[in-house]
Amino acid sequence: MERDFDARREPDAAREPTYNTLPDERADVIRRHIRNCVIFASVLIVLVCSERLALSQRDGGFSPRNPTLTGHLPPSRLENSEFPQPMPVLEDTMEFDEDGFAVLEEYRSLNIALRTDLPEEDAEALLSRLETLLTSLSSYWGQRPSGVFTCYVAQDVTRWPQSIIETMEMVGLSQMQVGAGYCSFIRVRRGPNFHSQAIIYAAANDAIVQHELVHAYCSHAFGHQGPLWYSEGMAEGGQYWGSGESGVQVDIRAIRYLRQSPDKAISEIIDLNEPGAWDDYKDRWSLCYFLDQHPSYSETFRELGRNMLMDRPVSFQRSFASDFDQITLEYGLFRQNIDQGYEVGLCTIDLTKHAYELSGDRMFDVEVAAKSGWQPVGLRVTPTQSVQYVAQGEWSLESDADPLNGEGDETGQGRLVGAILTDDFQMSDEISLGASGSFTPSAEGRLFVRCRDSWGSLADNEGELTTYWRLTPESAPVAQASLSGE
Repeated sequence: MERDFDARREPDAAREPTYNTLPDERADVIRRHIRNCVIFASVLIVLVCSERLALSQRDGGFSPRNPTLTGHLPPSRLENSEFPQPMPVLEDTMEFDEDGFAVLEEYRSLNIALRTDLPEEDAEALLSRLETLLTSLSSYWGQRPSGVFTCYVAQDVTRWPQSIIETMEMVGLSQMQVGAGYCSFIRVRRGPNFHSQAIIYAAANDAIVQHELVHAYCSHAFGHQGPLWYSEGMAEGGQYWGSGESGVQVDIRAIRYLRQSPDKAISEIIDLNEPGAWDDYKDRWSLCYFLDQHPSYSETFRELGRNMLMDRPVSFQRSFASDFDQITLEYGLFRQNIDQGYEVGLCTIDLTKHAYELSGDRMFDVEVAAKSGWQPVGLRVTPTQSVQYVAQGEWSLESDADPLNGEGDETGQGRLVGAILTDDFQMSDEISLGASGSFTPSAEGRLFVRCRDSWGSLADNEGELTTYWRLTPESAPVAQASLSGE
């Protein structure tokens, strides 16, 4: 049989090209094979990409086929209209080449390589901010990271050159496009040691980049990120880092959510082993922030965190077993009262003070500070007894404000108020007291008092009252305490 496709034959100008000299049936078969191969390859690519994205969304980026490759996929920032969104894309803040693509620059510091379309001034400021955050993280966990963090930060990633896009991970690129962030990292073990490499993809928003940097730091420094509740809770803390203000500084929607769900169980937060929704991230942040800021729990929490990052066999329940009931109480009050400026250290509940029972005409006295939360009187009260009190002295709600007595001002702020902590660790509604009077408790338990003020504004309060407490004499009028908070 003559082989028309033999390359040794001299070309014949009068003949058709060799691919047309094949019999029609044979040519059709070849074309069908080629078409089927192209379709199969396209379907295979789509399936692989879809599976990778599904795994990332389900497991935070962990792929069972490659256990050293992990990543972080937060919920879309678009779920929260009040969450800090990426900076608006302004044409006059971006430079473009002759083909219409964004001009990217790379900025380097000791630990970070930043590739971005941000203006130089903004990029340098971000780089400095990230290096400072790394210093804070290293100080907190006592471990310097190894290697360099690669960061892609975009105002408008859709205008980036295709040559750069092709080097980026699909999940990271998709998160940048919706105004979010993603961190992937590779851990390579070499005997007892390991080498880590992290890549951050983020929209041009400091909070998002900082969140992902915490993930990158943990993978670099420890090779692990700990359980999901801890890794995401601490990363959310990185998001809010650097406000320059003391106390809680978070978006207002997070405050509203936490206030509306003060009874969220700690075990429910810890046991959730999937990324979850926006509110799950705020639950994790609130638990980590509370424990880190509480003077009685912060050191234990830090040590627990280090051990979890080093993949040691530790658990929250074992670390805080002896304090769990009190932590549950205080964490619930933290969620219930959280506000901008709320300082956990000023709002702790002291259960070490002995609570005496009132009897006869014995009188007790206790100092009540204006800048603290609920403070123990040292008395155990019951609904069968009426309690009489007097408050002497002055305090103020700001350092240069007019002094007030226990009655407070015309709006009720600065007034002496109380609450009863029952034996099952439930805090009663607020009891409006004032400078003097008597009341019959609504429940049995320990009596606590404070200066009524916004929970986020206690730090600038000044002064204290000396309060005196005893059983109401039988001749004294008895008034049922108001539970309305007015």
